[in-house]
Amino acid sequence: MKLYSKESSKKRSNSHDAPERPCSHCGDLFKGIASAKFCSDRCVNDAYIVRRRERLRQRRANAKNCVVCNAPVEQADGCVKIKLYCSNACKQKAYRRRKD
Repeated sequence: MKLYSKESSKKRSNSHDAPERPCSHCGDLFKGIASAKFCSDRCVNDAYIVRRRERLRQRRANAKNCVVCNAPVEQADGCVKIKLYCSNACKQKAYRRRKD
């Protein structure tokens, strides 16, 4: 998934005698230091965004039941915040348990 155009990013090509290898994100061939995984700063950022979205999807999928009463919790698709409780009453019960 490319979020930005390649023209606006700087390619990494520090070493001329290094073998070309594919970028972990976009697959373009590039030359650079041996430990580099990405061809540009833009690919580093795009890969981070993809990983962050995947982690959020997994956390949302795992948070299906209320922590207090085990009732199903409806998760909103567009919302970043993940609901842990089915109601304000359960949220308050959890707070009181943590406080004591």
